[in-house]
Amino acid sequence: MPTEVKNIWGDDPNDPNNIVSKYTYAYDDLGRAGSVVREGDASFGAFANDHHDAFSYNNRNKRTKAKHYNNTSPPSTTNEDSSYHRQFVFDTAGNWDWFKLGSDPNTPYVPNTLNLYDSINDPNDPNTPTESFTYDKDQNLIEDGSFEYAYDAENRLIEGVLPVSVYDPV
Repeated sequence: MPTEVKNIWGDDPNDPNNIVSKYTYAYDDLGRAGSVVREGDASFGAFANDHHDAFSYNNRNKRTKAKHYNNTSPPSTTNEDSSYHRQFVFDTAGNWDWFKLGSDPNTPYVPNTLNLYDSINDPNDPNTPTESFTYDKDQNLIEDGSFEYAYDAENRLIEGVLPVSVYDPV
């Protein structure tokens, strides 16, 4: 399991000025991510400052909470920022039921009769369009509004790419 992932700019990966983003993972006794420290200049939004997130799991090993702390020293719980806490709730089959960010209203996830998600609407932002999903005949996700996905003959994901728009001036 990776303990560190770094994105760098420049020739020297050890030069701290070249670090665009750095993620340092710690795992619990079951091999689940217990925390991640996020550092670097490529941060935005919830990640605008170096920080760490601590994770909690249910008895099915599904991540149920991510608590956000504005420090880079797990397991320290100083400088807690509950506006970026995330909560995940699952139905009895183990599918997402809803998601919650901070004090925002719940974002519901409703599967169709094939137990797939057709779309997700963010009730917290009326300006965000509904995210729709497209599946192939094997129920593989092939488009999610952001990426297009490809699978091999055994239904293993082999590619995820941004769709290319072609400008036609006519």
